[in-house]
Amino acid sequence: MSFWRSLIVGLLNEIPNDDCYKTPQGFNNNILWNAGHVLVTYDEAFHNFNGTNKQLDDKFYSYFSTGTSPNDWNHDDLPTITEVTNLLDQQVMDFQKNWQNQLNEPLVKPLEFEKTVEELLFFLISHECYHLGVMTSMKKVI
Repeated sequence: MSFWRSLIVGLLNEIPNDDCYKTPQGFNNNILWNAGHVLVTYDEAFHNFNGTNKQLDDKFYSYFSTGTSPNDWNHDDLPTITEVTNLLDQQVMDFQKNWQNQLNEPLVKPLEFEKTVEELLFFLISHECYHLGVMTSMKKVI
């Protein structure tokens, strides 16, 4: 998890902030949305399927959940790229602290293909890599 996350954080740190808010032609979302979506997906998955409370404020879900779009954003309380980047870093540390020694534990709410913490983590890393690829493609065309 930390390797792939470091690539996302590195990409976010090297892109000018203004570019993170641009939706390139041919894409439905922007770099900020993709980064925020990775953040929200981990938070929702680990806390929903393990019976614990989500760590992120609801505003993150309203901006970055599946089905949301930058076209619908109210920019008054939009999380900044710096805020999302810092939370992505913090999320890795939280995972290591709270879940790393429980990889073989069953999920409280198992899914069809993910029954343990480790299996859920494999899915989430694959999801994160997909969005890293999307962000890398966006960076090339902005």
